[in-house]
Amino acid sequence: MALSSVYASLPLDRPRKDIRLLEILETSPQLRCKLSTASLLSSPKFCALSYVWGSSKDYQDIIVNDVSFLITKSLADALSNVPIHWSEAFPYRDKTDMRVWADALCINQDDNTEKGHQVPLIKDIYSSAQITFSCLASISPTSNIPAAIDYISEISARLDQNHPDTGPEAAVRILEDLPHRRVYPSAVIGNEILIRRNRQFDDSAICIIEDFNSLPYWDRAWIVQELILSKEVILYYAAHSINFRTLARVTYWASNLEKSVLSMDLSPAQHWLFKSLRFETLRGVDIFRRDQSDQGRMSSPALGFVGIWGTSFRATNPKDHVYAFLGILNLNIEPRYNESISVAEVYIEFCTTQLLISNQHSLGPLHFLRHAGLTNGNPGKLGLPTWVPNFPVCADGTGGSKISSLPQPMREQKQWKDSIGRVEDISIRVRSLFTTCLRIDCISHISPILDESHDSANFLQSVYKMLNDALQTSEHPYHKNSHPFLKLASAFCHARIPNLSWSALELLRVARMFLYLHLITSEENSIYREKFKDFPKNICCDLDHCMEMGDPEDKANIWSFMMDLITARGLQEDSIHGVWEVLHRFASKGTRVAYTAGNEFAIVSPEALIGDDIVLLTGCHDLSVIRKVGDYHVYVGPVGFAHEIVDMRIDEQKASQGQLQPLELQ
Repeated sequence: MALSSVYASLPLDRPRKDIRLLEILETSPQLRCKLSTASLLSSPKFCALSYVWGSSKDYQDIIVNDVSFLITKSLADALSNVPIHWSEAFPYRDKTDMRVWADALCINQDDNTEKGHQVPLIKDIYSSAQITFSCLASISPTSNIPAAIDYISEISARLDQNHPDTGPEAAVRILEDLPHRRVYPSAVIGNEILIRRNRQFDDSAICIIEDFNSLPYWDRAWIVQELILSKEVILYYAAHSINFRTLARVTYWASNLEKSVLSMDLSPAQHWLFKSLRFETLRGVDIFRRDQSDQGRMSSPALGFVGIWGTSFRATNPKDHVYAFLGILNLNIEPRYNESISVAEVYIEFCTTQLLISNQHSLGPLHFLRHAGLTNGNPGKLGLPTWVPNFPVCADGTGGSKISSLPQPMREQKQWKDSIGRVEDISIRVRSLFTTCLRIDCISHISPILDESHDSANFLQSVYKMLNDALQTSEHPYHKNSHPFLKLASAFCHARIPNLSWSALELLRVARMFLYLHLITSEENSIYREKFKDFPKNICCDLDHCMEMGDPEDKANIWSFMMDLITARGLQEDSIHGVWEVLHRFASKGTRVAYTAGNEFAIVSPEALIGDDIVLLTGCHDLSVIRKVGDYHVYVGPVGFAHEIVDMRIDEQKASQGQLQPLELQ
């Protein structure tokens, strides 16, 4: 009997919500199972399996209904260990009662029509299962996941012993005598290098907590709804297991105390442990599980956030970046796996549906643009319109969903989704997004790319030229309202420097970033004084020129600024962020500096070009860069720009009651 015959002998009745369930008959010497059908309408008792498919190079034969099936070793191992944990969960039930749902075997993977019918049932499957068993596949044969499970379980037990006193003061007691040297071979914390003292651990030793946090399981797009929807979750690795609630409790405790313990008398290893125990994916899942439990369904803010958070997960089939979240996003989308439907069509349908329910969350009708654009690799090999999210690129971490900005304390991020136009002006037809926009500015000059290649000389020379050209064309060049470097720093902050002050810490951070680049691109044999002497002039802070063109107050302010730049003022605050962190923030995915026709500066992605427009799109939170191509425009990506200028343009448009510009994006 062929594989197809096994599935043909067990047809699924769609109106009855039929599913197939697996009975594990034996695990040794070969995994042998039996498939049968059941209707979800009859409330069958079963457990669900959540797992990683694993390497396609490592297959194993199992027997299902007396037919040989070829599955990955990862799935075979997961199934072989389920009976151990099922017996622990149900000690008084007969093992023959155990039924398991595992997608790779219970759905005919070669039948796209069946997959399209079964995928919408996954929400009901996981929410109906008595328990979901989540198999944590290892990174390598040397990984020590059992030790991580034991370690986290021990912390949870100590939390029970110290309850309710589990605050910062109790942290030292809770972590006391835990085997920190088991946790890592070496680590770097701040400027201190922690070298292992116990020589039994050689260089091949793996940090068990980081290893646990880096398991491929946590990267799967499907695990989000599997874990959120499940009544009970047991995570296991071989014969070791931990309840999701236990793991979430430790994660919640460590996350809440991470900032508090910075001032506590903990060893560097204990500080590092708190950071490692945050488990961002688990923390997010736990938040949404609580939300769903409290609301009976996921709240609108949570639904909106899942749509953003979910882009960081991986999927083998690019369509699953949408389909894997249908169970929690409650989108009216029918999964279509047949090859006649392109990935682009699936993503367009996702955007269309998001647009229709935009009044149910706070993200705005066009929130999906933050994962779209030339910045995120569109159109790419999938042939996506530029306004459609490129989920695979986002999941790989190579996309640029936002332009970084320097944090400004006490200042909320500006959002404009309700500032102009009407939602009714937004529509999607075929491969085009129609909306309206307010033109803010246009790029007239642009620098080479600043990236982590450290080839920054051309970038610096271009920015220096833009600054000095702006200085020459300014009527009052040294006044704080028009000084080019203040404008440039404001673009890095996406807002005017507070009070346009020369003493602002944000200004010093930007200046130190440029000073660092200036010094490393200077002649290697030059002494510091020689390297530094041209820097003030390059950033338009030359005191001699200021004496000629500015007033005494300008000179005093610039003199004070230059002294602060090369002395210790602000360095204590900078130690938190650091010049390196600031530089990495902008260079990690590439950044250009642009000068505009309106004599302003902007921070743009590497894909931006001279002639691109900076616009505010109706229904979009963020400022955007677009490019005209024939009769339509393409979406380039976001832009860093002082929001006060945008607010001024909005006020001007409303005062004049001018019409917004119709726009077609392809």
